Amino acid sequence: MSADLRIGIAGTGAIGKTHIERINTRLRGGKVVAATDASPTFGKATAEQYNLEFFPDCDSLVASKKIDALIVTAADDDHERFVTSALKANLPVFCEKPLAPTADACKRIIDLETSIGKRLVQVGFMRRYDPGYRELKRLVDSGEFGAPLMLHCAHRNFSVADNYTTPMAITSTLIHEIDVLRWLVGEDYATVEIQQTRPRQSARSANHDPHKRQRHTHGRRSTRDKPHRLRHPVRSLLRRRILETARTPHRPAPPPRATRNANLPRLVGTFRRSVQY
Repeated sequence: MSADLRIGIAGTGAIGKTHIERINTRLRGGKVVAATDASPTFGKATAEQYNLEFFPDCDSLVASKKIDALIVTAADDDHERFVTSALKANLPVFCEKPLAPTADACKRIIDLETSIGKRLVQVGFMRRYDPGYRELKRLVDSGEFGAPLMLHCAHRNFSVADNYTTPMAITSTLIHEIDVLRWLVGEDYATVEIQQTRPRQSARSANHDPHKRQRHTHGRRSTRDKPHRLRHPVRSLLRRRILETARTPHRPAPPPRATRNANLPRLVGTFRRSVQY
């Protein structure tokens, strides 16, 4: 093995290019050296742009013995195939979310990894590493503002790709909340409810827009997701805020209102940092 970790990229679209540029220009200890893509023409052009060796498919990339780890940034439907190829070669693999678009496919990946006897797969859930989220987690754990009762989440995009369908609102968008909110409040989900209204006239035929998701944790906290506007004329924005807090009996009485208000600028700053990508 060379001094730097030799990394292969499966999928050379926008996210794949972002990983290549970040690893090869801003990080130390690893270097992207090879790539593959479902579109040979596009993949070869990207490989030439970044001086990478191109392989016609993921199996040949993995079998080449020229990489020590694989990053999967391909289309969701290809995730299972590429991750499985890496696991069979005993290679560590980082897969962008979702791990796979169906529960059965995810289960097959987990079963294969379990049979190997060690953890080799990491999914790209990055929000718990974001400074804004980490500060919010600290505030929630400290109880400084009480215990969270309800979390209100909103995700709006200016537009989405033409191949975006209603199930992708769960597997490609809500999946971030599914991951990070469990970590934020330290509880698992007990129930999940999806509510769909009559679609808007401007909604595309492949999408049911809007719809609302509501979940409750075992601690009876409520999580609501605002109607998902698949085409919303505002800049990309993700906001996370605690709507209600409650003081449990073992906590001391809250300080006077003037003192509590003094804390608000710091809390607002935390929320603002959490949406700046």
